[in-house]
This record gives sequence, C-alpha cells and structure tokens, in this order.
Amino acid sequence: MTFPRPKPKHPRTKDVEKREYPKHRQWVRGHGCIVPDCMETKMQFCHVRRGLPNGHQAGMNQKPHDAFGFPACAEHHSQQHSMGELSFESHYGVDLLQTALGYAKQSPVQEIRELSKKLL
Repeated sequence: MTFPRPKPKHPRTKDVEKREYPKHRQWVRGHGCIVPDCMETKMQFCHVRRGLPNGHQAGMNQKPHDAFGFPACAEHHSQQHSMGELSFESHYGVDLLQTALGYAKQSPVQEIRELSKKLL
C-alpha cells in the first residue's frame, strides 16, 4: 500500500524572497574574522540581526538575507550570540551591519550586489 507524501508545511513559492546564496557565503568565509587581531583561519558565515532595514528583518527561527552576512571564527560567532550584537560591537569596536553591507557590495553574486546598492 502506498501512502501519499505529506505536503511541506511551508512550500516555497515564486513570491518568497530567496535568502541563501551559497557562492556568496563561501566567498565571505574566505575572508578573515571580523574581530581585529583574531588569528583563527577557519571562518563561519554569520548574520547580523540588529538594525536591519525595514522589510529585511527575519522572524523567529529565520535567518536574515545573506546580504547581511560577515565572517567570524567559531568563538567570535558564539560570542556575537551570547553577548548580544550591541555589546559585541562595543567590545570589539566593529560595526556588524556596515561590515556585512561592505561584503555585500563586493560580492561575486550579482543579486547580492544589487540589493546592497538599494540599502546603502
């Protein structure tokens, strides 16, 4: 006996904005950690959540658009979440949103570059 396949809870439709860009993520991870003087070489792709422009905020259990991504090592990525972004920025003297948008502006992915022009 064959059972029907369950429908996905959140089907992807044409009007849902694409948020993940593997080529952009890989390119961003190829840069050094956002924290000055960090010597770690293995990077993670991290998202900024604080201060995103209207229409670009992510809901609960959602990641923001990849245009709001920056590189950090595992330790500093963890600190970003545990300290909170405002404290993290103050402690390390970095601006997460401006840094992420700087990467977006130079991205090898045209869609990310075009979005960054609208945001800057």
